[in-house]
Amino acid sequence: MASAYSFSVVVVAWITYVLLYGIYFNPVHDFAEASQSPTLQLEAEALLETRWWLRSETDNTSSPCKWAETNFRGASRALEIGTLSNLSYLNLPYNSFTGELPHSLANLTQLEELDISHNNIVGTIPKELRNCKSLRTLNLQSNNLIGQIPDMLSSYVSLKKLLLSHNHFTGSIPKRSLFDVLSNNAKVVEFDWNKRVNVIKGIAHALSYMHYDCILTIVHLDISSKNILLDSKLEAIVSDFGTAKFLDLDSSAQTLLAGTYDYIDLELAYTMRITEKCDVYSFGVVVVEILIGRHPTELLTSLASSSISQNVMLNEIFDKRLPPPTRQDAHDIFLVATMTFECLHAKSKSRPTMKSLSQEFLAHKKTILAKPLDAISFWQLISQEVEMVVSGRET
Repeated sequence: MASAYSFSVVVVAWITYVLLYGIYFNPVHDFAEASQSPTLQLEAEALLETRWWLRSETDNTSSPCKWAETNFRGASRALEIGTLSNLSYLNLPYNSFTGELPHSLANLTQLEELDISHNNIVGTIPKELRNCKSLRTLNLQSNNLIGQIPDMLSSYVSLKKLLLSHNHFTGSIPKRSLFDVLSNNAKVVEFDWNKRVNVIKGIAHALSYMHYDCILTIVHLDISSKNILLDSKLEAIVSDFGTAKFLDLDSSAQTLLAGTYDYIDLELAYTMRITEKCDVYSFGVVVVEILIGRHPTELLTSLASSSISQNVMLNEIFDKRLPPPTRQDAHDIFLVATMTFECLHAKSKSRPTMKSLSQEFLAHKKTILAKPLDAISFWQLISQEVEMVVSGRET
């Protein structure tokens, strides 16, 4: 009798425990009850202030998890990612996210790392993502994204890592060339005189390195405005080495004519003999293009025929889409222009080397023009009849 009574007590206790656990200790029940409580509201507000979203808190490989909400074992609570304005890192790889990238990601202007790789995201990369200019890492690989890679990726100044493989993108990786910038009337104003002079110097330093500092001399043979890329800071990058050749400066080498027609050295076209001076001529054409804002076809024709009017002033030739250069910019422009037209000499032996040009640019001479640019004619420039006072070197 006593044993039967004891058994009954144990059964009743066990049933009571199960019922209590199911009602009061079930996590889903807790979450559902808490969703109506002020405590959860406080937690949600605290989440908005965080700058880190741990992957361990978002892993959910058991069933698809849509962007619109975050699921916890059947219970859900809406969470708009775009409201996390202070978020720096958003790492959500290896989940089962579906749907398109939310346009509200554009609100995450402090975001430095975005990793949504290895999910089932579809659609295109939203253009609004251009607002996330602080991004250092963008990892979208192994999804089902489509469309062209947007040009706005070139606006990411701090981007160090870009992973887009295993998607269904079309077209080429976007690039911004010098030609593109000069052809864009809306944005060319950003390419001011100071930036243009820096681009010219950058190209000169790059070509000098290729000609004189590599183990084997490299001649590019296709320097043009389309093959000079500009990064997000409008600094020059020499690209497209498809026609480049190694050159022994002590030997005579010949080649088939290659390169962009309007930039080819005329002497190379006649002789087919490769020298580093081929790049010097093309560099001169590109520099004039930067200064006047378009390819200098007419100007080069006038130079070749010696039919330049002595009454054409420099300010009439330079790119009129920009405001007149400052006094210091005018000095730099005149110095660059003076050396540039030496690069366009018909005889290659009369042209300067890229090394001498690079060293001249690095010298940082303080020069003062005796006249303003609007009082100097183009004829005086190429004849080097303008007096320049050198006041010393910058320290």
